Amino acid sequence: MRVSAVQTVNVSGFGEIHDFIWPLGPGLVGPFVAVGGVSNNGFSVAGGLMYGFKKSTVSNNNSPITVSLGFVYLPGAQKLGDGIEANKPLPNGETVVRYKTITSSGIMLAVGAHF
Repeated sequence: MRVSAVQTVNVSGFGEIHDFIWPLGPGLVGPFVAVGGVSNNGFSVAGGLMYGFKKSTVSNNNSPITVSLGFVYLPGAQKLGDGIEANKPLPNGETVVRYKTITSSGIMLAVGAHF
């Protein structure tokens, strides 16, 4: 079985809620929680800290820019099933590639801007 691509970075859309609590420099910091969909894997959940600051204090556009860093939990990730190895023939008697559903996690980095 030939593996043509290995995906170690996932791009996904999230819906999130946050609250800016602590002042830090020209902006504010606070916690965020996010829920997102991941194709073929169901959903993902993330949480961490968000930093927000205003784009400009000179113009009328005071919409914030936000930067978030957190932890993401992916309960429905897939990897090759037991006994199946990348770029090696399928085991004797096997005709279909089997997958195993695992729980995965990682670091989330998000940048947001309001218009």
